[in-house]
Amino acid sequence: MNKKTLVPIITIIISVLLIINTTFVFSVDLSLVDETNDIVHVVDGVTVAANLTSYPEIDIVSLEMNESFVTVTFLDTPFLHIDNFYDFIVYWNGDQNVNFTDGHWNQGNIISQTKLVNSTGGIIVNTKINDSIEMIGNTIYYPIYNASLIVTDLDPINMIMDARQRGGPGADLYRDVLEFNTNTGTANGFTLTISIIGLATILLAVIKSKKKR
Repeated sequence: MNKKTLVPIITIIISVLLIINTTFVFSVDLSLVDETNDIVHVVDGVTVAANLTSYPEIDIVSLEMNESFVTVTFLDTPFLHIDNFYDFIVYWNGDQNVNFTDGHWNQGNIISQTKLVNSTGGIIVNTKINDSIEMIGNTIYYPIYNASLIVTDLDPINMIMDARQRGGPGADLYRDVLEFNTNTGTANGFTLTISIIGLATILLAVIKSKKKR
């Protein structure tokens, strides 16, 4: 196999991989399950009780993410109230402080946002919409805006669902938190680097066999 033949073959392989990777951006799902009856009581930052069965409306059962929504299901129907807070955030690639999608569901504060910046700090998009979060049954639906602009295959760096109910004055809270971090797990997705290495290995093997002939 000569160099003239090798160059177009490599170009075609890389092009196909890039197309496949782009397609998988919009087909990645993440599903997490949380323990139930695990509410903690926190006062001034100190846990005073754990594994409580009280306040099932903030007890997280599961979280699922696709290209359009993050859906969070609770043990009982979430209660929209000034003292109940249902906050979600996912940090995307790059600086986690500036690339994120979040949602807040609280009486008087129902809002969703996606903010993305480029490598120089320029804003790619910053979409913030009020009254955009829906609740159906025991599930809250947080929209993911501008998913096509998120330059990953929807594998989040870090994702946190924080449900709280104010139990009294000051920092007196009942709380349940579900967190996903890429240090402990990853979303299902297509790994471009692994595929390139694998196909490159096959290609080298073919070239060597051709030389032996």
